[in-house]
Amino acid sequence: MILDLLRLAVLFSGLTISSIQDWKTREIDDKIWVCMGIAGGMLTAADLAFQWSTPKLLLTAISIALAFIIGFSIYYLGLFGGADAKALLCIAAVTPYPPKLVEPILPSINPFFPITVFCNGLLLSLLI
Repeated sequence: MILDLLRLAVLFSGLTISSIQDWKTREIDDKIWVCMGIAGGMLTAADLAFQWSTPKLLLTAISIALAFIIGFSIYYLGLFGGADAKALLCIAAVTPYPPKLVEPILPSINPFFPITVFCNGLLLSLLI
């Protein structure tokens, strides 16, 4: 539970800083993505170590790989920018599976949490 809160805090702070920097300069420094990816990846690794299970490890690997493939494919097709692809990859590194905090309220339907975030963002961008 504490690791979930820390992972969400890393994700929220990294995405907030990148949003502010994007709004001000229209570019995002790669150091933000590196710091967020490393910090979140370490917290995810710690979570996997404390709650070890092979299915969870497999889910994490597939989730990060899918986010990487989708993010960079869409970037190379020119459908969105490099920062968007890096953000999706960082979201996958920090939260490759749904946090336990939301399970009592909203049971997980899709185990690939970054893909869910991407689809929700896509739907939201269609409304704006």
